[in-house]
Amino acid sequence: MISFFLRNKTRTARRSRRSRRWMEYRAVGRVAMLFDYADYAQAMDIKAELEADGKQVRAWSWAEVEMNDTAWSPSIRMLNDSHLNFFFLPRKYIMDDYLGYPADLLLDLSQRSNPLTEYLTACSPAGFRAGFKVAYPKIYDFVLDIRPTAYDLSENAGDLLFYLRNLKLKN
Repeated sequence: MISFFLRNKTRTARRSRRSRRWMEYRAVGRVAMLFDYADYAQAMDIKAELEADGKQVRAWSWAEVEMNDTAWSPSIRMLNDSHLNFFFLPRKYIMDDYLGYPADLLLDLSQRSNPLTEYLTACSPAGFRAGFKVAYPKIYDFVLDIRPTAYDLSENAGDLLFYLRNLKLKN
């Protein structure tokens, strides 16, 4: 069930002004990554690839089932119903953790519509945002358009990283 409050907060966050900062991939130091729990194995491969490139990565995902927080590494946050308040918004300590991570790049690898992921993307303090979704393209700085039937995360994320790595800015 999607809460009216979550939709309203997401809409408000999408409308708020933010300072956008186009960045080249080599200048990125910290990455906040959002992904679908169904794509966990592929997302961890992408996280490892980013870390091999010298990036610090912290990943967040939404899971429908209850999970023990201690089962994950400190760089992976698995959110579930226990992390939401009555209004289906993330609890204060979750938002403090998310907003307190000083990411240069938000990499939204969610391929399916998820209201919580959309809210986290819209309120992210990252200066540069990249992702797949096209429902609300204004919350991103770089959007890779994927076919709705092409949910192969490894291929889509590989394409996105290829473009980000080859993005050159004029000085």
